[in-house]
Amino acid sequence: MADLDFADKHFPRWIASMAEDVRALAAAVGRPELPKRLRAPLVGALNYLFRSLDIIPDWFPGLGFVDDAIILRVGAALAAAVDAGGAAGLDAVYKLGNEAELVKELLGEELDAKMLKYVESLPAQEVRGRSADTVLKDDQQLKDFLEEVAAFADDYKPATYEANDKYPEKLRLFVSGKLR
Repeated sequence: MADLDFADKHFPRWIASMAEDVRALAAAVGRPELPKRLRAPLVGALNYLFRSLDIIPDWFPGLGFVDDAIILRVGAALAAAVDAGGAAGLDAVYKLGNEAELVKELLGEELDAKMLKYVESLPAQEVRGRSADTVLKDDQQLKDFLEEVAAFADDYKPATYEANDKYPEKLRLFVSGKLR
């Protein structure tokens, strides 16, 4: 029952706030004064949104965007762990990063460790011919990436979430099956 309570409390909010969360992380990516080490995990997490094969297919009822929300939170946690040199305006990144603890609570230690390792690998992975390195090294690539992310946020329509006591276990099954 605790799993269902967790899912009912957090999943609808995560799904509903996806566009806002994406915009917040993109704003940080677009700030060249921030360290590349801080921006790279955010690019990796945002680039994940454009993968054709992600952990849970976006069309999957109830859970399709939950994996995306989880990736954003873990990516934000990785970014928040980097010294921003006193830069202001990162509250949304820190807030999302703090919610990575909720992911850990849901997934458990073993799956959370796999998720963390996976999200750490995302900046190096190419999606649509770009990795975090290519986006952050080239002004035009960065501009194009941020425009594509903004279009995703503008077009995003939150899926309907209906409580289902199987969702937390299905989520863990997807994660354990995809992240070996």
